[in-house]
Amino acid sequence: MAERFNRTFKEQAIHGIVFRNIEEMRSAVGDLIEKYNQQWLIGKLAYRSPAQTRREYLLAKAA
Repeated sequence: MAERFNRTFKEQAIHGIVFRNIEEMRSAVGDLIEKYNQQWLIGKLAYRSPAQTRREYLLAKAA
């Protein structure tokens, strides 16, 4: 799973983009991580986002 994320990260946030400074790069990386965690539906997670899966896990654990 980590390899898949790394590939996606490179494709979406790094390749083909010229950053003017380190802050611009950090912002792009932060935006991608936020989008990935909140919006991307992952097949291995039953087509749920990582954030949704974590919330459901924590709710089930607390019950």
